Amino acid sequence: MSMVMEHSKEKKLLHTLFLCFGFGIMAWLPRFPEVKANLKAGRS
Repeated sequence: MSMVMEHSKEKKLLHTLFLCFGFGIMAWLPRFPEVKANLKAGRS
């Protein structure tokens, strides 16, 4: 079964997906040093 989607709807869904991923990265970015310290990860 193939689903046909309008170009504008597909584009809107893709923008929404990228927006969600962007917010996810923005939420984690300030916590990277804390997570790195908790994992005791250093530069190798």
